[in-house]
Amino acid sequence: IIIVDQKEAVDLVDAFNKKGIVSSVAGEVVSGRDGMKIKRGGKERILEHPKVDPYWILAEQLSK
Repeated sequence: IIIVDQKEAVDLVDAFNKKGIVSSVAGEVVSGRDGMKIKRGGKERILEHPKVDPYWILAEQLSK
């Protein structure tokens, strides 16, 4: 994950693609007042922090 200025995002994706690195713009950083939301297909929902981080469970399973 890379955070860049919105004006540079398309150029960065193009540069990666020219090198054979698959990439895309995944989102936008906005003011904290706006909260954390997921927007898809014209719909918006609040992004809630999971009670349990699923990556820790996966890391434990893969470490065995």
